Amino acid sequence: VNAVYMGIALHLSMAELREGRSTPTILSTLDLCFFAAFAFELMMRLTVDRPREFFFGKAAPWNWVDVAATGILGVEVLQNEFKFGNASFLRTLRFLRYARAMRIIKLLRNMHVTRLLMASLSTVMQPLIATLGLISFVLYISMLGLGQAVLEYMMQNQGELSNDHPVIETYGSPWRTMVYARE
Repeated sequence: VNAVYMGIALHLSMAELREGRSTPTILSTLDLCFFAAFAFELMMRLTVDRPREFFFGKAAPWNWVDVAATGILGVEVLQNEFKFGNASFLRTLRFLRYARAMRIIKLLRNMHVTRLLMASLSTVMQPLIATLGLISFVLYISMLGLGQAVLEYMMQNQGELSNDHPVIETYGSPWRTMVYARE
């Protein structure tokens, strides 16, 4: 849900900046809601797993990514509310939020593709579709990172960019960012 929201938020922000308006304020409210949900989830997992297992157990690397991504989201929410510090620096750290969405990869590590390929073609179709879905998801997460950089550029050069500017033509929407291929 959060990964879909990040794509929609990126799309809305780019569209508003192309029209010369600021980003919608509802996005700040939704960021706060996601931060509250993620912070609650982390506290619950920390309570269930106990701190030693949470920070040093088998799932510790993913837990650390979750803690960092949630912390950055919290600082970003505070920065949006109170306008302190360097917002550009915080936006460059936003890629860690996308790393949180990449946790889906750990679910796929137990697939034994070779055995499935030998079993039958019908058995191979499921992993093939899952692989295509995973590749699409990685492409989507990469687009979010690149799109965030483009959004930052658009925000810094808001008065100087026109709709026919090469950056806007090439990366002016999440869809363009994800599928654009230069001839």
